[in-house]
Amino acid sequence: MEISIFLAKVIGIYLVIDGLSAITMHKELIPVVAEIKNKTFFVGWGVFATIIGLLIVVSHSYWATLYQTGISLIGWFVLVKGILILFLPVRFLEEIILKLNKPIFYQIGGLFSILIGLWLTYFGFVV
Repeated sequence: MEISIFLAKVIGIYLVIDGLSAITMHKELIPVVAEIKNKTFFVGWGVFATIIGLLIVVSHSYWATLYQTGISLIGWFVLVKGILILFLPVRFLEEIILKLNKPIFYQIGGLFSILIGLWLTYFGFVV
């Protein structure tokens, strides 16, 4: 249970920061993200996401409460995302980035990230 509280705090705070950054800095992020065309970057991103996903999945397999289920699902999502990044062709990943690198996706994604982050932070610090 302590790991659930710890992960709720860490992931929650990260998601709030990430969401605020996406919403407030999307004009600066769009040209930077548009330039990502490097296989080395994708491999590094995939390895990093896979390791983070594995750390969460292996250390947190709790499904008893809604927030614990949320943490476990985030772990599985990050793990699957990392594996996909490692195995999908770079050209396909570039196409996804090209299609999603628009202000509306930063705003919607940022809002979603903030809401999930606040929800987890609440359970990590208050409950």
